[in-house]
Amino acid sequence: MSDAGMIRKIGTMIRDARKRAEMTQGELGSAIGISAPALCDLEGGKRASTPAPEEMVRIHDALHDPKLLQEYCNGCPVRKRIIIRKFKPLNNILPGSHIAIMKVNQKLVEASERLSLMLPKMLKAGFINDPDFREYCDEAVLRIIDSKRGYEELLDRMIEEGLLTHERLQLLVELQQRQCVEKGHHIESEA
Repeated sequence: MSDAGMIRKIGTMIRDARKRAEMTQGELGSAIGISAPALCDLEGGKRASTPAPEEMVRIHDALHDPKLLQEYCNGCPVRKRIIIRKFKPLNNILPGSHIAIMKVNQKLVEASERLSLMLPKMLKAGFINDPDFREYCDEAVLRIIDSKRGYEELLDRMIEEGLLTHERLQLLVELQQRQCVEKGHHIESEA
């Protein structure tokens, strides 16, 4: 697709997502830090280029539409020329939340195993000076980060497939926080 075609496609997708979110151009413009006329130009494909990555993330965050970022990334020449060619196995990842669930489960098991190896080290006096501790800690943290990325991907896929909405996710986050407070695990700070 030509640059002009990609600019128009992204603009149209932003406009359609904005309308689905029932936002005016002024409301979305305020949320992302641009004027309504500038947003009008963006939606109409009248810009010289697609939005900068940071701007596209702000648009996504305001509209909660993962397809915007996916299409934006699909049009990225760096992704097309380097990432896809260099890491071909990534192209074979099957879509669907059921696949993401299996991957998140696997990542959580690996993280749990690494944490189980780290815990006995931490129970010893002076564990921070144990030469193996840093290795155990690093391996555990790497698995935790991998798990976090996995569950973020899972939530995005569930939203994309209509299994979950942003509103429902927010309600569940708030419910989980209330449960933690009730159990005394987390106490909200008073500002």
